Order: sequence, then C-alpha cells, then structure tokens
Amino acid sequence: MAICTPFNPCAVCGEPLGDTTDIIGFPDLVPMFSDFGDFYDACAHAECIKSWARRDEFVLYFNSLVDSSSLSQTWRLVVLPTGYVTYQKEVDRGAT
Repeated sequence: MAICTPFNPCAVCGEPLGDTTDIIGFPDLVPMFSDFGDFYDACAHAECIKSWARRDEFVLYFNSLVDSSSLSQTWRLVVLPTGYVTYQKEVDRGAT
C-alpha cells in the first residue's frame, strides 16, 4: 500500500494531498504503463475519486487485476451509495 503524505500528489487531480484524513491509497497492483498508471502505489483525495468521470471504469479495472493476481488479494474496491470508493473484504465466492 502506498505511503501517503501531505506532499504526495493526488492520482486524480495532481494537487498535493494536504490533510490526509480523507484519502484512499492504492497498492502497486496497477501497471505503471497502463491507462491508470498514476494509481501505481499512489493515493488520491476521496472527493476526487468520488466525482471522477472514470471512477467506475477504474474500480472495474482494479478489481479485475485483483481477480487475476497471484498475490491472493482479499480486498476489493467498491463504490458506496454516496459515491465514495472504499475497500471491502472479499467474501468467499465459493460459499453458498
């Protein structure tokens, strides 16, 4: 997971994170040379992710990387009813 400091740039807007209480960090799972390479081991303002036009596309992409990863990731991104993005523990897909 990224180490987020007030001086790190937001992966969405590029501005410094500043007050780091309302941010979300991302691991080094996203390939650096992909459409979402700015999210490689990076952080973003929660508000920026919430209002970002590519939010849903990114969440689907990130979760597809989790699904294909051999790192046994157990946390997936979800979009809350409020529009904010957070991590949710993955449930066993084989359970009934």
